[in-house]
Amino acid sequence: MQATKTRQKNLGFTLIELLVVISIIGILSSLATISVNVARFKARNAVRQSNVSQVRLALYLYYDDNLQYPVTGGLLPEEVTAANWNNVLIPALRGDLGGKVYMASPPLDPLNRDLTVYEYASNGQEFVIHYYLERVGPYELHEY
Repeated sequence: MQATKTRQKNLGFTLIELLVVISIIGILSSLATISVNVARFKARNAVRQSNVSQVRLALYLYYDDNLQYPVTGGLLPEEVTAANWNNVLIPALRGDLGGKVYMASPPLDPLNRDLTVYEYASNGQEFVIHYYLERVGPYELHEY
């Protein structure tokens, strides 16, 4: 009878063992969450860079047909603004100004779902595009 009681006491885990296992699981889940967040912001940055590449190709097609880029006026790169992107570039590429459609819908930022992270300026013969990458900062694409 004495041996049976001793055996029943040793079947469970001690409080220390449970705390150690729970701590390890917590640390592993924290590391997994951090990795997922890093992957998400890198994916959003890749989308932003892809958006700018698509706009650049549309601008090349526009230039081939019109012998100039959509003009914003002003000096480069001082006049690079989001307003130029929204009011000059996107309408010109969508064909809103009566021209050919080079891009059916404007690229949206994957995080904010708006256009304010992209900026544009052009004097007709060259253009500048500014865009922002998470945890990296501003980028500039200057084409001559």
